[in-house]
This record gives sequence, C-alpha cells and structure tokens, in this order.
Amino acid sequence: MPKAIHVLAKDEGARIRGLTRIKESDSGEWLSGCWVQISGDPATLIDGYLYLHSTSGSRSRFGGKITGVQDCDRSEYGVEGGIQNGTAFRFIPMQECKNQLWRGPKPSGASHGGIVMADLDHE
Repeated sequence: MPKAIHVLAKDEGARIRGLTRIKESDSGEWLSGCWVQISGDPATLIDGYLYLHSTSGSRSRFGGKITGVQDCDRSEYGVEGGIQNGTAFRFIPMQECKNQLWRGPKPSGASHGGIVMADLDHE
C-alpha cells in the first residue's frame, strides 16, 4: 500500500523554498528541498505521495508522486544550526496533490507530520 507525507514548505516570494526542477529529467521530475530526517525508512515513500503546505492548517500548494529519496545536508538549503541531516524527495508533480488537507500529526519541532497511509482517491 502506498504511503504519503505532508511537509511544511516555506514561501520564497511566489516560489517554494528549495524546490527545483530537475532539468535532465525526461519525466518532468522536481527535487523537494531538504527536510529533517523522518522517522522510519524514507525509501518506503517511493511510489507514494508528497504534499507541500505553507502551514499545517492550509491546503497543499504543490506535490506529486515520489520517484526517489536521497540524503541531503540542510545547511546547503540555508538551514543553520539544529539537525543538519535530512531527506530530499524526487517527485513528478500531480494536479491531484494540490489543495489537499494536512494528514498526520501537526508538526512540533519538525517540518513534517510523518509518514501516513495513502488513502485518497488518486493515491
């Protein structure tokens, strides 16, 4: 059964901080930025779904189907101090991943609500 993750993604003007299109990708993949290492195995999210929110109380602004995960250093994304090891997600954008409600616990000290089971119609 696929899984999903909802993360807080800070705005940088009209853009989402840390979000980049992977130019060499033929399938239109994006790289999410770098989040505090999630509990559990991030690889279980491959073929699952990513939802990017401004706040846990707002609907998702962007997201898609996760095609890969990779370790990252949060200092390379402008994060200083605190936990530096993180996880970045490769994903293919999906319209269905916009305007979705937050699922999972509200973040406290983390930038995500942990891994949840994928149970929406498009998942």
